[in-house]
Amino acid sequence: MKHKLRFKHYSVVGILLLALATATFSSCKRSHQNTQKSVSMEEISKRYRSMVHSKFEKKAKRYNADTRYLLIVDYSIPSNNDRFFLWDTEADGIVEKFWCAHGFGGGSTDKKPIFSNQLGSNCSSLGWFLVEKSVGVSPKWHYRYHAVDGLDDCNSNARRRQLLIHPWPSVNRDKEAQIAEPMSLDGRSAGCFTMGKDEYATVDRYIKSRAKRMLLYAINGVE
Repeated sequence: MKHKLRFKHYSVVGILLLALATATFSSCKRSHQNTQKSVSMEEISKRYRSMVHSKFEKKAKRYNADTRYLLIVDYSIPSNNDRFFLWDTEADGIVEKFWCAHGFGGGSTDKKPIFSNQLGSNCSSLGWFLVEKSVGVSPKWHYRYHAVDGLDDCNSNARRRQLLIHPWPSVNRDKEAQIAEPMSLDGRSAGCFTMGKDEYATVDRYIKSRAKRMLLYAINGVE
C-alpha cells in the first residue's frame, strides 16, 4: 500500500513538473516571436525632429497645408514594426504610431521595399504627399479611404495609381503574428499606405478634424 501511494505521489509531482516545463517553453516561444523592441514616443521623435524642423513648415506653407500635424512613413523600418507616425508640432514630437504595409511589387520583401512611380508597378512611392480630406469607399472591397496626391517627381503618379490610405484586415499590431515578407502576400498593399482597422480610424479622425489638408512624408530612413 505504501509503495502504491509513493508511486502515485511521484506521478503527480512528475505531471506538475512537466506542466511547468511546458508553460515555460511556451512563454519562451512567445517571447521569441515578440521581437519588436519597445520604443518610447520620445525616442522615435528624436529620430525625426531635425528633419521635421527643417522641412515641414516650408512645405506646409508652400502647399497651404495643415501646419500642426504631419504624417511620416519610414520604410526603412520593417513592416511588422511601428513605422507610420503622427507628428504634432505643439507637442514637438510623435503622438501616434502604427504598423503600415508597403507595396509588393518589384521584388519587395518585408525588410527591403522597392520604390517606383510607374503605373502598374505595385510599389510604394517616396516623397511628399497631400492627403485628401474627403473619404472615398472602395467599390470592390468596400473599405473607406483617403486618397493622396504626390508632390514630387518620384510620386507624381500617386493619384493615377490610386495610392490610398486605407485599412486592411490582416495589417494589425498582433505581435504574435510577426507577419513575414513582404507584408503583401494577401494583397495588403499594391503601393497604398494600408493599416489595421482601428489604426485607420484614428488617422481618419485626425485628417477630418483639420481645416486644411494634411501632409504625408514617406521616407526610407532619415536623410
